[in-house]
Amino acid sequence: MILRVLVEPQWGNGSIVETQKIGDKKASKVVVRDVQMERLYPTTFVKPSERVIQSRQNLVRQIQESGMRG
Repeated sequence: MILRVLVEPQWGNGSIVETQKIGDKKASKVVVRDVQMERLYPTTFVKPSERVIQSRQNLVRQIQESGMRG
């Protein structure tokens, strides 16, 4: 199904698409719709919590001290 959407001329022009296969193996249909690129971006930005910031800083510190293999 994915390859069909990628290569068929009505969808294979590089646009961003959302694909769903609806039904079962015997009777199914593929629903494809174009998605505007702007809709993929978040509309609001949330400040990360202190816990998230602390865990990221700990990870960076750990990588700096002992490398990726730890």
